[in-house]
Amino acid sequence: MIAVADSNNYRNVSSIIPMLKGESNWSSWIVLMGATLRANKVKKYVDSDVAEPAEGTPAHNSWEADRDVAYNLLILSCDALIDRLLNAGWQDDGNPYTLMKALEKYIPKMSENAAGALVDEFAKGNAHDHETLHDALKRVRYLRACITSICGENSDHFWAVLLLNYFKVRLPDTYRHYMNNTKPAWSDVVETIYTLAQAEEQKTGFALHRKTLPTTLTTSSSTTPAKNEDREVSSACKKDHTVANCWTAADPEIIWHNNPSATAPKRRLPAKRNPLMVEDVPSHDELVSRRRLKRTQLLSDLDEDQGGVLECVRLRAPKPNDIVSGIFKYSPKRFFLTRRIPDDFVSACDMFRAAFPYAKASEKLAEYKYIKSFATTCPGEVIGHVWVPPRCALSLAEEYGIAHWIRALLDPANVAVF
Repeated sequence: MIAVADSNNYRNVSSIIPMLKGESNWSSWIVLMGATLRANKVKKYVDSDVAEPAEGTPAHNSWEADRDVAYNLLILSCDALIDRLLNAGWQDDGNPYTLMKALEKYIPKMSENAAGALVDEFAKGNAHDHETLHDALKRVRYLRACITSICGENSDHFWAVLLLNYFKVRLPDTYRHYMNNTKPAWSDVVETIYTLAQAEEQKTGFALHRKTLPTTLTTSSSTTPAKNEDREVSSACKKDHTVANCWTAADPEIIWHNNPSATAPKRRLPAKRNPLMVEDVPSHDELVSRRRLKRTQLLSDLDEDQGGVLECVRLRAPKPNDIVSGIFKYSPKRFFLTRRIPDDFVSACDMFRAAFPYAKASEKLAEYKYIKSFATTCPGEVIGHVWVPPRCALSLAEEYGIAHWIRALLDPANVAVF
């Protein structure tokens, strides 16, 4: 028998938990998982979002225990796919119904009869079919993974040419550059497209933000190229480009996050904070020296040599012992604050978790919804995080009481690799 923890104790459940591998065994897994949930009398928590009874009542205790069992059965059965779910945008809220919906959305059913349609889409598709370069790149990488799982691997050159043809109309310069190369590599093309996608994302977010500014703050729409004397090292990001166009060097009058959209939710931060983030804080230089460079594979079902690697700077944050709360079903081993390269955006999710580890799940979701309402917040999610620009991160950090840590995270000094 397997013991699964509910909120108060341990409970024995079925000794056989069907493991979800992906599209290949989706149909059989649905049948077996349904039988397992029914055997433990918790299937209703997966089929629908069962309302929470009043706290302190026997009904609430039963609801919480059974819901935890259903969630743990699901999470154990799909542990090999958690990275894929997080990369696609799923957020762990402890709700088995939400988890099942994410599985249904991001682990699509597919038979061998789909191979022809997949190859046809890859060979004849167009990146203009997608709103952003990120969306287009995510789709073609998924297509390659699916086709490979059905038909087997092909040459790297074959995939690189298909990829270039897919982006030919949208990125003509990239297409010409690599097609002049007798043998373009898939990983090189993916890296180039990913870099362009990051730039597109920044420009889109900044353009949306600029639209909200008074006309007295907007710059001239002149199309005259910048002169060499206008170029200098930006004081905000330390990079060589036209300061007027610098993403992080926008007008200082801009209030980065206290001017959310009109539909932004009301906000109240959790009362209980992480005392270790504000007591006996190390010096700035000490915190800077603790940072490390981390490389993360964006799609777990692709080999590392196929590109799609996100580089981040991480700073380990102090963690109280034995945290179990609304946002942590089990006490995490460690906390990290994260800044991604090359745009210096900071993970607002990491900031919130480190500052408010005792928060309720509803408080976490409310804060994420609030942050997503900012015009400057990165659209979409990468590796399951909500990303905000440096100025917004610093402003949030002041409210969270962790500004000293975020200033160290954003310091431009070199970072050690591990």
